[in-house]
Amino acid sequence: MIAALVAAPAVMAADASSSGGLPDWVTLLITLIVALGGGGGMYQILTIRATKRNVSAGTDKMKVDAVDVLTGTALELIVPLKEEVARLSQQVKTLETKLQEERNTADIRIRQLQDDIAERERHIRVQDAEIIELRTRIKSSPGWPGQA
Repeated sequence: MIAALVAAPAVMAADASSSGGLPDWVTLLITLIVALGGGGGMYQILTIRATKRNVSAGTDKMKVDAVDVLTGTALELIVPLKEEVARLSQQVKTLETKLQEERNTADIRIRQLQDDIAERERHIRVQDAEIIELRTRIKSSPGWPGQA
């Protein structure tokens, strides 16, 4: 296209001198105006493309910045949560240990109470047996009423 524009003045000048038309300098001026107008249009097209690329690059940079902000915010929120989870986990372990100790103590106390109950039941049976034996002796004794 540029080669055609550069060749255009020579062609126009040849046409003008042969046809008795416009002088060479007018043809050259018109060719320059057309060429510059075309160049201006090309400049505008290139400027628009460059602006579009800058906007696209700016958009990408904004996306990256947004991701950085979101990541930073997430980390700021997660760190305290992780600390709280660690603290609560330690507290749970401590409570589980205490609970196991209490269970063991309760199991021992239950066994002691069961042994005490069994011992007292044995004493009651022994006393019941002694009472039954005493009643039998009393009933069979010679001074018991109804005995002959």
